[in-house]
Amino acid sequence: MAKFCNETAWDILKYEKEFQRDHQLSADPTILKQQLTKTEFKDDYDEPWVMSRIPLLSAREHLFSISDESDNCGRYIACSISSLKTSLQTKNASLILNHVAKDMNSYPSRYMKTPDQFKAGTDLVSGLQKNLGAMAFCSSIGGLDVFGCVNSFKNIVDFAAPSSESLTPVPVFKEVFTNKKYIEGARIAALKILNRFQDSKVSTKANLHDDIYDSYIKTGMSPSEAEDASWNIIAILAAGGPNLGSRVKPIKAGDDFEILKVALSSISLAIPKLDFISTKAGHQYSMPGNISTTCDIGKPYHFLMTAFLARNEVKNGATPKAAAAAAYSTQKAYEMMTSQGGARDPNRVFTSDSFGSWNNMIRIDTGFSSTAAVYGANSAIGKNKDLNIDTGIRKIVSDGTMLPRMSVAVADGIWKNMPPIGYYRWQK
Repeated sequence: MAKFCNETAWDILKYEKEFQRDHQLSADPTILKQQLTKTEFKDDYDEPWVMSRIPLLSAREHLFSISDESDNCGRYIACSISSLKTSLQTKNASLILNHVAKDMNSYPSRYMKTPDQFKAGTDLVSGLQKNLGAMAFCSSIGGLDVFGCVNSFKNIVDFAAPSSESLTPVPVFKEVFTNKKYIEGARIAALKILNRFQDSKVSTKANLHDDIYDSYIKTGMSPSEAEDASWNIIAILAAGGPNLGSRVKPIKAGDDFEILKVALSSISLAIPKLDFISTKAGHQYSMPGNISTTCDIGKPYHFLMTAFLARNEVKNGATPKAAAAAAYSTQKAYEMMTSQGGARDPNRVFTSDSFGSWNNMIRIDTGFSSTAAVYGANSAIGKNKDLNIDTGIRKIVSDGTMLPRMSVAVADGIWKNMPPIGYYRWQK
């Protein structure tokens, strides 16, 4: 599984660079690595989200040196570790953030407001799509309360405010950036995680959740309060991935919350390397302690967000089975429908080879999210059993069907005019 994921990650990077530069790259992994790490691609990689998906230790370590000194370490709050640690230790965010971003138009509007002005936009899913999609998704998963799943699916769509780029839990951002109780625990956790990054050591049991949870316990929170606080922080980390600094930087929450921005960005930038060095032992740092995998694709947010959504829905009264099915279905909807300036394209699932890297990456993403849905729903009721992501990915691959490729025009017509047929084919 490790080799399968590694090759898929390189192939996806190859596709993205070919798309951006309109020229061919080598299919040979060794030559491809050389091509993708040449100086001509350096500017493309000075974005944490891209850098974090390169399956090389050097790339993951470079995340903290992506900076622009003229803009206080750049839009990503990606400064040197020593600067970040000094800021966190002294609780002085002005060392890193002297002002919010100058170019406010470069940030999604839902993040530009003061916390009480946050807006939840659902530009990806219309009301009709939400209702019909919920029934289609939930009906395709057997052995559960379909109507409970449908209700949870619609709740999650409203809560997560899906856009063409991401699932965005706006209520969580509002909660965290209006409640000062989140600040100190995140600061403590960031220092601990930065130390792990510098030491390049992650024990078998070490994981993101526990590092955050233990930090909130140290602030005096009760176990249940620390658990909820930890998951809210994890949801924010999942919403922005390693690009999180660019999303929190312009939030106008007041001076007290500036150090929280530094802490959140520090954690998000450290995760990719910690995942890289821990996955070799069969456990990924960003995953809870009872989750195992040998697959590192640099995208743990597919697990973390789905787990949060399933857990949150159970906390709001849904049954674990309905919540898990709904959270997983939400992730599937994202995989089908999102588009990101060419990086993702709903048509490509039908216009590329059934078992090519594009579709295999979708299989990997849904393997992570399917495990996450079960984990998140069960964790809400205190049930945590050992789960293996690799097993889920293998099943999704083995259940796949070889289908003939379509033209872009035909694929586009199916999604626009016959979405049920598109979904049926996508499932294959």
